[in-house]
Amino acid sequence: MIARGRWGNGTVVRGEARKRLSAAFGPLFRGNLLPVVTGFFGEAPGGEPITFGRGGTDYSAAVIAEALGAERLEIWKDVDGFLSASPELVEKYEVLSTLSYEEAAELAYFGAKILHPRTMEPLIGKRIPIVIRNTFNPETVGTWIGPERMVRDRIVK
Repeated sequence: MIARGRWGNGTVVRGEARKRLSAAFGPLFRGNLLPVVTGFFGEAPGGEPITFGRGGTDYSAAVIAEALGAERLEIWKDVDGFLSASPELVEKYEVLSTLSYEEAAELAYFGAKILHPRTMEPLIGKRIPIVIRNTFNPETVGTWIGPERMVRDRIVK
């Protein structure tokens, strides 16, 4: 993934990434192979690595999902999904079952550590949803993030 910007806050050049990722992964998928990809960094124009910052693997996964036209992006974490409050600060919280792209980006930007704030950027145009799931509790539904905003009486997001 070709990226621009500064170390710790790189931005993928998505048009170039789309071409490179399709070329690299297409033959693997056609051969029924599942690629395992590290995230968190790209390549600056001079060839040196550039990182995307905290949660950069989420952002990398979103770029790959968009480039390959995925039906959804599943991100597996160590929590059941986006929570209504920080469990470090509040005893009673709920898992938010759905969020819009904008709500998730805003929560992430203002401190929710579950997702890189820019993860939604590559997915919005193609309306590719994100599902946050718990690696240690795979039966839970998690949080569905997509284009629609849902209003709830009991929860302020």
